[in-house]
Amino acid sequence: MLGAIDVGMSGLKGARLDITGQPKLVISPWGDSVTPTVIFLGPNGAVFGMEAVQAGAMDPSRCIQHAKRKTGTGEVLGVGHDGKEWRSGDCYQFAVAWFKRMVETATGEIVDQVVLTVPANYMDPQIREVRQAAEAAGLEVILIVREPTAFAVCNNGTGRGNGKVMVIDVGGGTTDVTILSSSGNNLDVMGTSGIAELGGRDFTAKLETGVLDPFCKQHGFVPDKTADAVELMNLTSNCERAKILLSRCPSAPVVFTCRGHTIRLDFTQADFERLCADLGTQLINCVTQALDDCKLKPADLREVLLAGGACQTPMLAACIEKALGIKPVIAREPMHGAALGAVIMGQAELARRGKTVSVGGVLIPPPEFFIQEVTAHPLGVTVVIPGSNKLVHSVVVPRGHPFPCDITRNFQLALPNATVARIEILQGDPDAAREACVILGSVEMDGLPPIPDRPHVLEIRFRLDADGVAWVTARDVESGKVVEMKVDTRKVPPTP
Repeated sequence: MLGAIDVGMSGLKGARLDITGQPKLVISPWGDSVTPTVIFLGPNGAVFGMEAVQAGAMDPSRCIQHAKRKTGTGEVLGVGHDGKEWRSGDCYQFAVAWFKRMVETATGEIVDQVVLTVPANYMDPQIREVRQAAEAAGLEVILIVREPTAFAVCNNGTGRGNGKVMVIDVGGGTTDVTILSSSGNNLDVMGTSGIAELGGRDFTAKLETGVLDPFCKQHGFVPDKTADAVELMNLTSNCERAKILLSRCPSAPVVFTCRGHTIRLDFTQADFERLCADLGTQLINCVTQALDDCKLKPADLREVLLAGGACQTPMLAACIEKALGIKPVIAREPMHGAALGAVIMGQAELARRGKTVSVGGVLIPPPEFFIQEVTAHPLGVTVVIPGSNKLVHSVVVPRGHPFPCDITRNFQLALPNATVARIEILQGDPDAAREACVILGSVEMDGLPPIPDRPHVLEIRFRLDADGVAWVTARDVESGKVVEMKVDTRKVPPTP
């Protein structure tokens, strides 16, 4: 069976095809379509979802939340009773394995293929970690798709008419702005911009600050993250509820009690907008960047779709309408659309490979559309600026380039007579200093024949697969010697 999984910072959403070929949400054992992405490291092993939330209410120190923000960093997020260190990849693997078991129990069918969704601004190490975690959970990864593109597919991006559409996806922890061009059955991604740390959790955190600041002034102490962990977890839950309530009501109360002291505050929508004004500015800057990258003006857009759980915040819609002069539309299934669109994209990808999809023994006809994705970040190699010994990023695959693709560029070694070449692959801005980029990996080519009068020339070939993951080959033009890049994401440092 083919499934699709959207592991968000706050919740996991899953989808599969029903017997009619339509995408269908996976409902958890608790009757919910969104399962909290919380892991509790208990004495009898780890638990996930609502069970973890309930256990964590008594001991927050054993809970792992918001692991998505640590994807690709290798940071230890928790330690189990057995001494196992849990990183973001372990959390992702645990969540995906839980989803697989849940669907198999509910349907009696084996889930062996999956489509995964990721933020559009994910870099190569993050994408690789997600893939490896799902494969470790026993799943064949058919495709890794960008969340805004999946939302566009869920919203019938090729059936809403020709033109350019902006999808603004504000999830629990990340924000993506993607511009797509629809023509007939073709959906082309023109460009994307994103913020790795802007989402619903940040809006909730602003309300928390709006409570804690007056609480500290009134009662004369600051709650301790360890000693008052349960009370602070309750504050987060109360502020989350207030944020949701403010999306449809003029005001919402928040009550916080700590060490026998209590404060009650009634927040209005105006209060919320004041607290979150800087977040709104970040979002508009991201929207402007996406338009600039695509060399478009707001008037060139046919439609603006809002997706993600946080998109229903009225202040965001107001900020966007003021900046663009276009009233945005809430996308169909703003919470679940990425998973629903992803399973359709997976079906189309299998058809492209000449494979069929069946549900309950019934053959499902493939959807008829074509999607062209583009790179979210430039890829290239480390080069030396002559005369300065400064190491910078020389781009081979520019940002916004369609993939899958195959690009080759020639580079000279820094000095003649070299017998060894070190090739280092970077992801980051063009001409940026090496230390400001993500190092994807490196490889040495030794045994080169010395050439006294000139440097060696290397052909550097980048091949991007359907997931946008790069595979790199270096060939010495003089000797024909070839090495291929192998990236070990466990050795990739955090994104700067």
